[in-house]
Amino acid sequence: MATHIDTTDAVERTKEATKEAMERAESMAKSGLQKLERGTTRARDGIDEATTRVGRGVVSAGKAVESAGHATGQKLMSAGEYLQMADPTTMRKDIVEVMRKHPGATLGVGIAAGLALGYIFAPRRARH
Repeated sequence: MATHIDTTDAVERTKEATKEAMERAESMAKSGLQKLERGTTRARDGIDEATTRVGRGVVSAGKAVESAGHATGQKLMSAGEYLQMADPTTMRKDIVEVMRKHPGATLGVGIAAGLALGYIFAPRRARH
């Protein structure tokens, strides 16, 4: 009979240990899900903040591009009006005046133009 009591007691202890293990596993699973949910929320918030910042940057860049485009358009219109209104003698005088005021820039433009024309009109050479 002692064997029957010992077996019953072992079965009860096993059931109790199994129940405790199940409760701990359930608790750990809930804790893990809560942590996962918090992490997901943080990630979502971080992504939301990042996309908001990128969006603001794009809007800002768009405004800058729009402003630059507007300024360029104004300068092109002004240049077009100048070319239509000015006679060749006046244009020559204006060019000489600008060249005298900005000799370094004039030299740089001359060198760049010379290199560009040399590249365009140079005979093509076979590469070995």
